[in-house]
Amino acid sequence: MDKLGARLKKLRQKSGLSQMKLAEKMGFNPTHGYKYIFRLEKGLVPNSTLRTIISFLEACKANWPDIVDVLPSSAGSETKAGKPVPRPAPASAPKPKKKRKPVRDTKPLRVRLRTQLLAERTERTRSFWKKVEEIEQTVSKLLFSLRVCSNDQRQYLAFVRSCCSIINAYPAAKTIAIEKDIATAVQSAVAKGLDLPILLRAKAVCIKHLSTPKTRKH
Repeated sequence: MDKLGARLKKLRQKSGLSQMKLAEKMGFNPTHGYKYIFRLEKGLVPNSTLRTIISFLEACKANWPDIVDVLPSSAGSETKAGKPVPRPAPASAPKPKKKRKPVRDTKPLRVRLRTQLLAERTERTRSFWKKVEEIEQTVSKLLFSLRVCSNDQRQYLAFVRSCCSIINAYPAAKTIAIEKDIATAVQSAVAKGLDLPILLRAKAVCIKHLSTPKTRKH
């Protein structure tokens, strides 16, 4: 403790503080606190706390590196054979938190499969009507460019919805059935007075957006 005390005394003198003034800045009663400062600088306080040392340094406007070289020989109340007492080992790193296991679905398999099928069906339906909306917008632009009257436009869009429903109703392998049902829808629309070339162009738009490459080939 002698080396530490001597170093602290030098730091106090360098800061221009008296023992009494330093005691006051450290929060001690100046009348009696200077006695503790005196004993600390003489190395007579073997168990001085870390808080006290830090307060001393702050009052003298000093830093921890100013005394770190004398700490090993004064890190405890005693030394053995003149050797410094080793510093405590640094705290070990905190253990990583264990990952939480995913919550297991306790519902019966039948219920889980049904829920999954309903979710997939809902997604397919949403995707289908989104494509239908895109097809109707494309056909509407075509009808506008051809100056088709509004009443006929509604009938063409009704044909578009019918055509989309037919394509969506069959798997890709049933291209013959798709062509057959669409041909029937075209004949029905022509019978109502709609123009065949426009119907075929609208049909092509539906097939392009909804069918697979195999279906488009047919």
